[in-house]
Amino acid sequence: MWRDPGFCYGWGSLIDPSRRKLISDTCAGIVVVFLFFAWPREKPDMLCWRKDPTKPPTSRRGLLTWDIVHRKLPWTVIFLIGAGFAISKAVQNSGVSQLVSCFVLDTMRNTSPIQMQTMLTTAITFITEMMSNSATASIFIPISLSIAETLRLHPLYLSIPASISPSFSFMFPPATAPNAIVYETGVLKMWEMALTGFILNIICIIITIFNTNTWAYWFFDMSHFPEGIPERNLTSVCGAIA
Repeated sequence: MWRDPGFCYGWGSLIDPSRRKLISDTCAGIVVVFLFFAWPREKPDMLCWRKDPTKPPTSRRGLLTWDIVHRKLPWTVIFLIGAGFAISKAVQNSGVSQLVSCFVLDTMRNTSPIQMQTMLTTAITFITEMMSNSATASIFIPISLSIAETLRLHPLYLSIPASISPSFSFMFPPATAPNAIVYETGVLKMWEMALTGFILNIICIIITIFNTNTWAYWFFDMSHFPEGIPERNLTSVCGAIA
């Protein structure tokens, strides 16, 4: 909390005066882990804690050792989740997200809004089974907003399903951390997770589309394009890419 309170300088400014955001909230966790490695399990054999000054001092093992970390840390979960974030960053920085926007726009241009919403929701639901839900959301929410603005649809009409669909990650371990943890235990087999998750995905897709086109449609007044939003010409961008 005191790294960067906002109303005054925090301890992060002492280490990083230029405020280049080199110090983040993860630094506190790293410091704690470092202390676990450095803090001895027993009294250190030095200074006033030495029992026999005539003998050379001996080292003490830390509270945490690399052998324990290597054996106990769930590396599979870390790599699965980290891979999802890496894919998300690569898709955004390489321009693949813009290519996907153009492809979706060309494919769904002649479809009705509800068909477009159904196709987009279904695609995101099954894509998130291979990536983390946060990574999928960070890719497809901007895409859905771009498509909605280009076709003059209400931005929430496509972005609400695009925001909810990444949470339907029930089928495979890479989809979300709880799936990876459960699969790591070996209690469930892959086909059991996939079958159960597929049924849940279909149910969730139907519920999302139904709610978005009924009470959410009326509650957020999605019948018209809101004023004050600048028009985005994604078609010209796609033409330049092609």
